[in-house]
Amino acid sequence: SFQTNMGRALWIALAVLPVVYGHPTLLTVQTELQTEERDRDPPHLQSESPNSVIYKEDDGKEFFLEISQDDTENKLPTPASDVESNQVNTAMPVVELNPSYYQARRAAKAAEHYLNYHYGSPFKLFSIRDIKSATLEELPEGRGKYNMTFAVDDAISNKTAGICTAEIVFNRTEEEKTPEVHCTCDDLLKVNTSEAENSFFHQVMQSTKLVEGEYIPDSFGFIAPEMKPWWQLGILASSFVMLKESNESTLYNMAQILSVKQQKSEENSLLVDYDVLLHDFISQEMIQWHIQASWSPTTGVKVTKCTLQPKKHSTTPATVDSR
Repeated sequence: SFQTNMGRALWIALAVLPVVYGHPTLLTVQTELQTEERDRDPPHLQSESPNSVIYKEDDGKEFFLEISQDDTENKLPTPASDVESNQVNTAMPVVELNPSYYQARRAAKAAEHYLNYHYGSPFKLFSIRDIKSATLEELPEGRGKYNMTFAVDDAISNKTAGICTAEIVFNRTEEEKTPEVHCTCDDLLKVNTSEAENSFFHQVMQSTKLVEGEYIPDSFGFIAPEMKPWWQLGILASSFVMLKESNESTLYNMAQILSVKQQKSEENSLLVDYDVLLHDFISQEMIQWHIQASWSPTTGVKVTKCTLQPKKHSTTPATVDSR
């Protein structure tokens, strides 16, 4: 009958309903269990995204794994500890240099110019004999800092002058500045030449004749004994220019004094005009500078004027390199 058929259809619907939608009581229990399980997770491990799951590696480190809605590819796991922060390490690397490497030698040469200008005399010239260690650190704003330890000799007496540590900073800008040099030496001042310096100074100051000379050394590499202090004083004055012009692509020495002229001075110091040739070993250029400098045993050398001279096709005698 109709009532019997309706009763059978109702029973069939009731039987199929839990299969399709799940049992109402079971769904309630499952929801409560999921909520309870979520509440037990620490807040930083609960993902608010419906498309993310927590992934744990063998070592116990936990990640959020995002599942793409557009396709089935997974994104790379992100450490849970990095979800709220992504700090960048700004520390600059420090590189150990081979002491015989060209970078170390060029930086040491700048330190040598610094030592000669600040601590040298016509009877005391410093030469770096052996680089013990060197490092290079890249600094912000395009600068390179070299930290070095090296042994220094007195080039005139060939005596050991001591061990020095130096920090040399090169500015790699379009308008290059003089390298910043800080140098400390243990026995540098033990090279005592004060007697020879005072004797030479008083002899020159008491003379009525102003000293002049040219092409020192000559084409055979010869320097007259009486002109050696003037040659060595020229190296001190040139060290000011060579330091000012130094960078990581230069290696300067004074090659020759084209002319030297002593000037009258109202001060208690020698006043000298030099025209010199500076040799850059890297480019093989000979560069002419005019330098005016003063010197006394008490004040040391001071450059009062220096001017780069225009290039000339010179027919002067051949020059030799110097330390």
